[in-house]
Amino acid sequence: MKSIINIVNDLFHANSPAANTDDVKNVSEFEIRRAIRELEALSDRDLSDMGLARSEIKHAVRYGRKAA
Repeated sequence: MKSIINIVNDLFHANSPAANTDDVKNVSEFEIRRAIRELEALSDRDLSDMGLARSEIKHAVRYGRKAA
């Protein structure tokens, strides 16, 4: 099983295979919810260090982020 950090890391990088919409659909709902819970447990400062606002967590985990 992939660690939450690896799943989230894959979703945040536009060039990773997981950024492909079809691959994101293959992530189980359980893994998605677990990643959301773990990110929601982080401080605002930690989220900011990752370039993520608290309001963006669910969208970023479910759909990834667009290329910068």
